[in-house]
Amino acid sequence: MMSSEQLSYRRFGSDALWNFGSLAFLASAGIVLNVILGGVYGASVLGVFNVVFAIYIFASQFGVLGLHLSVLKVVSIEYGRPETPDLNNSVIIGAVLVLLISTTVSFLVLICVPLLQRVYEFDGFSTMLYCIVPGLWAFALNKYFLSIVNGTRKMRAFAIFQSLRYVFILLGTVVFLIFNADPNYFTLVISFSELILLFILFIFCFRTFPFKSFRCQFSLIQQHLRFGTRVFLSGVMGELNTRVDVLMIGAFLNERSVGIYTISVLIAEGLYQSVVVVRNVINPVVARSIADGTTEQLSVFLRKVSLGFSGLMIFGAAVCVLVFPYAVDLAFGDGGFEDAFWPLVALTIGLVVAAPYLPLSMVFSQGGRPTLQAGFTAFVLAVNAIFNLVLIPQYGIVGAGIATGLSYVFGAVMIAVIARREFGVRVWM
Repeated sequence: MMSSEQLSYRRFGSDALWNFGSLAFLASAGIVLNVILGGVYGASVLGVFNVVFAIYIFASQFGVLGLHLSVLKVVSIEYGRPETPDLNNSVIIGAVLVLLISTTVSFLVLICVPLLQRVYEFDGFSTMLYCIVPGLWAFALNKYFLSIVNGTRKMRAFAIFQSLRYVFILLGTVVFLIFNADPNYFTLVISFSELILLFILFIFCFRTFPFKSFRCQFSLIQQHLRFGTRVFLSGVMGELNTRVDVLMIGAFLNERSVGIYTISVLIAEGLYQSVVVVRNVINPVVARSIADGTTEQLSVFLRKVSLGFSGLMIFGAAVCVLVFPYAVDLAFGDGGFEDAFWPLVALTIGLVVAAPYLPLSMVFSQGGRPTLQAGFTAFVLAVNAIFNLVLIPQYGIVGAGIATGLSYVFGAVMIAVIARREFGVRVWM
């Protein structure tokens, strides 16, 4: 059973504060990165980069095959308990599996570049995609190692590592600009950043789970693969859900439209990262509470979290919408990026309405129901894709914003209904 300290709202506040600090830095770094690409190289280069980045994020789910969620669940439940003889082995076996899988997926992406170039006939597309493949290999491993840090509830370290990724990207961007390099090679900055972060995370994680006590156990391999492959589709669909609007704009419209829409997505994703921060902090609590059967206590805790988080999202959304017209004029001038305003409004409305439940978007996998998690994610993706398919041809990038905003709301309703029915977790509904 969870201790009062583990369900402590004070501890949640401390963990969240560190990670919101990391979020502020990540959001600032993301804005700077997109302003540089859009301001220096134009909307078309920014659009190509974001299509490539969407493919990169999507492919990373195949590289990790859901094993980051498997290790997150195992470590969240077992770490710190007095008798967990298999925990060290489980962590190391999972890392070896991810290494093998990510290597295979990286080679497959290299093979598929010419095919993808036929779909996205943009200048520099294939070069950008080739250059990001080393980063894809490292990114999959980093997702796994960050899940270990998350599961041990070392949230200060987690926040620092998340920030380091963007520190390296910004430093790499500065070097890139100093040498006036070809923008088609910009994704090398992403690759180098992920490789450096991988080296640091490897050392940190294996100080906690050292090789010296490792024993290969086939049962643990089966456990990881069984859970990972069951939740894998959920991860793939979840990542695709965050990028389906960008990919469909690229397919239906053009790279310049992608570049403009990217600015609204950038702001909305900054807000959505608040969801990710809260979710990362509560995931270990949710997993152990459901395992221990203390869901009534968990519901009270989540109600407090939800109330404070919803107020934060309303404030953040209002600031973003009010400041956006002035900020985009200052950053880009007459580059056409002001057209991103109405998509931003649609996205932020959807986030605010869904805010009370979005941090619980991984409750099904953390509750040991990966198939249900996959079904939930498939539903949200289907809603998002259908709305985008209908609205983008009619309303362009505004239609994409409306479609994605509606998918947030539909997802929140599903979380509320299913979490209460399956686990007895009730926040408000």
